[in-house]
Amino acid sequence: MSKTNKNSKECRTFRFNKRAIESLPPHDRDSASTEREYTDSECRNLKLSVSKNGKKYFLHRYRVKKGRKTLRRCYRIGEFPAVTVDDARAVVNENKRNLLLNGIDPQEAKEIKATELTFGEFFEEKYMIDHAKIYKKSWKCDQNKFDLDLKERFGDQLLSDIKKHDVIRFLNEIKERSSEASANRYLSLLSKVFSTAIDWEFLEGINPCSRIKKFKESEGRTRFLSQDEVRRLKSALDIIPQRLSSLLLWFLLCTGCRLGEACSLTWESVDFDQKIASLEGDKVKNGYSRLVMLNTQALDTLNRLKKYRIAGNPHVFPGRGPKGHITTPRKTFANACRMADIKDLRIHDLRHTYASWLASGSDNVSLYTISKLLGHKTVSMSARYSHLASKKLLNASESVSVQLEQAMK
Repeated sequence: MSKTNKNSKECRTFRFNKRAIESLPPHDRDSASTEREYTDSECRNLKLSVSKNGKKYFLHRYRVKKGRKTLRRCYRIGEFPAVTVDDARAVVNENKRNLLLNGIDPQEAKEIKATELTFGEFFEEKYMIDHAKIYKKSWKCDQNKFDLDLKERFGDQLLSDIKKHDVIRFLNEIKERSSEASANRYLSLLSKVFSTAIDWEFLEGINPCSRIKKFKESEGRTRFLSQDEVRRLKSALDIIPQRLSSLLLWFLLCTGCRLGEACSLTWESVDFDQKIASLEGDKVKNGYSRLVMLNTQALDTLNRLKKYRIAGNPHVFPGRGPKGHITTPRKTFANACRMADIKDLRIHDLRHTYASWLASGSDNVSLYTISKLLGHKTVSMSARYSHLASKKLLNASESVSVQLEQAMK
């Protein structure tokens, strides 16, 4: 080995290899310096520091220009032997390449990365508090997705370390485990989290979710009840002891309301004279206030509910607490379906039944009218019921045929 002096430290130069480094003794305990530094003859910017207790660390020493000044930098690579000689040389070469081609100071970039948030930290401390809980009614769904899958998969990773392929692989796993629709919901959430991080300057570069194609989802479910099934369901609901839950289920079928809309309905919002119930935007899925048309069956149900009113509780379907409301009648619904021998039915299918009967009825109800009655944001959301109106369309077309025949006589 050759011996030179540098910065008042004894500096030795030799070709780094595992055996040579392992043979190096600890730095002299009586020395005024805290460590002895060695230089790799193959990669001159690669250094090895040996402490008085014998620990050995690879360093990258380099110079960088900042304006008119030239600054000396020391980039700490890692401890030997966990970091091999080849690993250390690769880091030095990569740092040199980034500095030369991209002007990236590796030590400065390392310091910035040390302060970068992990995905989990940003999600819980920034995204949820400063965005989701303020602007999203469905923020609990975001939190559930994080708790179920995202925390374990990405929680401890730095935002900048999550790449497009990481997201794609995760989405493929969700699709296989659950469904295309579920994977698409995760993609939407991840895309929003990363775009928010970029907008708020917690992340630089491109959103890793950009240009990832959504999976093609199966057509929406259109299960609805036949007239015979409705008769059987009504008979079951009439004898079930849980009267409030039973009346709630019948009210859903009579009005086409979403479960959450009906559960949060208050007596103050019901106008018996005008036969309408007002739903405020914060109680509606798409955030738009709307009116529920109260037909005869719905009004009859509301009149029967009056005897269940609780003083001080404003809700039509009060819960057990002094001011709360029913959240879900799932047990009552399951019992009713079992008693009525109805299979493969969900609570939301009561809403589908309401819409389907509108579309297939004899009153020529348009898709626009159906969308308004259901509270859909766009008419296209009601298009799934259009095939039920095919008989009416055929009759309309047939009327033209009749007129053509008359014209030819």
